[in-house]
Amino acid sequence: MPGALVYECCLRTLRILLLRMGWVGEADDLNHGPVPGITGKLKCRGQVTETTRKVVYEISLKELGYRPEPYAVADALMYADGRPIVEMYDMSIRFEGWTREGIEAIWQARSANGVIPASRPPLFDNDRILAFAVGKPSEAFGEPYRIFDRERVIARLPGPPYKFLDRIVAIECEPWIMKAGGKIVAEYDVPPDAWYFAENRQGDMPFAVLLEIALQPCGWLAAYIGSALTSDIDISFRNLGGKATQFIAVRPDIGTLSIHVHLTQASRSGGMIIQHYDYEVRSRQGVVYQGNTYFGFFSKQALAQQIGIREASLYAPTPRESGLAKSFENGSSRRTSTRTRSVPGPWGWNRSCSY
Repeated sequence: MPGALVYECCLRTLRILLLRMGWVGEADDLNHGPVPGITGKLKCRGQVTETTRKVVYEISLKELGYRPEPYAVADALMYADGRPIVEMYDMSIRFEGWTREGIEAIWQARSANGVIPASRPPLFDNDRILAFAVGKPSEAFGEPYRIFDRERVIARLPGPPYKFLDRIVAIECEPWIMKAGGKIVAEYDVPPDAWYFAENRQGDMPFAVLLEIALQPCGWLAAYIGSALTSDIDISFRNLGGKATQFIAVRPDIGTLSIHVHLTQASRSGGMIIQHYDYEVRSRQGVVYQGNTYFGFFSKQALAQQIGIREASLYAPTPRESGLAKSFENGSSRRTSTRTRSVPGPWGWNRSCSY
């Protein structure tokens, strides 16, 4: 494959990603090309030949914004049959002829014209979800969960005002059968006057709330497939980590959020259960938040024996960093820190995080 075609393949992958994020417009108005003033770098250490079976493109967004035309800067890594062969730094693209207002107007028109589908009839309504949070689990999931009404304790969803799950509208798995592959679609109606908008003092939803919106359906699915029923003793439910990217700032007018959850792995060993989930939070404006996470069910004994994060240690400054610092003892100080940067995206900014 010629080098110019390699570049074009990576660039088209970036364009597909931007389309998926909602950057759409009229083709007749568009002229696209690289962003002036940004120098890209290309490194090739292999080839795509007629014997290559599979090529994979990995795109890492670095910057998104408007000048006023939409633009993006990204790095790209190309694999041939699992081997990295091409690396690109600061690959850029701009969409001359489009504007932020034009992109947002298209999505607003789609919503006004009814193109965005209405919420589906709930399979599990708010009353049943609330029963799992603060009521009787049997009223949420049926007779097999009656033992948790009085005799035993089960991990539950948070109750109001920290319950951010209104209904389940789609289920693709059998109840009380714990195995990988199950999928659900949950919904949450964002109240324009919700308490967390006022408390955040920033005009958008606090990240902690968005994270709960994504994770609470995972906890519901874990209960639906009967995870707690696989143990004869009470077990606690713990989030162990994950990785995700936020694409849109959630404003009070965003409406209903749709959360798509997929249980990708489920395993049991030594009285413990580990479950992995993929999730995607969507709105009428596009994808809001996307990532993966994993949870564990543990006995009280297992939790009491936790040893913490292995191989973790406090950050040690380099000699150069130590030389830049000043002691408080002489009356002055210079604090050094590392920061993560939020960069503009199609609706304001994009941020990635691990938790």
